Amino acid sequence: MYEQGLQYASNTGLPDSEFSKALKGVLNFTTMLLAGLGVLGFLISGILYISATGNEERMQLGKRGMMYSAIGIAVGALGYVIVQTTAAIMKNEKGGF
Repeated sequence: MYEQGLQYASNTGLPDSEFSKALKGVLNFTTMLLAGLGVLGFLISGILYISATGNEERMQLGKRGMMYSAIGIAVGALGYVIVQTTAAIMKNEKGGF
């Protein structure tokens, strides 16, 4: 009776992978999304800075936005490195590279 239900559940088309692969995929997506948002924020802040035309308040807002976006891009790149390193460690049974 229950075997038929298990067959239906196994035919969903979802990927059968290890937990580490799934975690790596989620973390890679999140990291790349945040890095992309950082680049977008940097571009918007640059446009704001260029279009300030002498308005000190808008220039400071643009500078601050560029600084925070650059920090976000750096954090995104560092996150990618951490994910790749962690995945390499988890993949290797001996614990080394």
